[in-house]
Amino acid sequence: LVRPLLRFFSRSWFRVEVSGIENLPDEGPALVVSNHGGVLPVDALMISTAVHEHHPAHRNLRALAADLCFDLPVIGEVARK
Repeated sequence: LVRPLLRFFSRSWFRVEVSGIENLPDEGPALVVSNHGGVLPVDALMISTAVHEHHPAHRNLRALAADLCFDLPVIGEVARK
């Protein structure tokens, strides 16, 4: 339900460009680290969408977030899933 919306924003609004995806293994643990400014972790959502769309194994990322993210009314429920 959410992935098509994120895909739209990734392609049309943020125009995410992917490079170095070949360095992410097809299976097993990996650590993808980014730094962002602001309150909402939109960059984490865009990175997760980009990896799922462009990686040959369509890997799913699990994000770490501050407690604030999980305490927000609507976003908290989505973040837990």
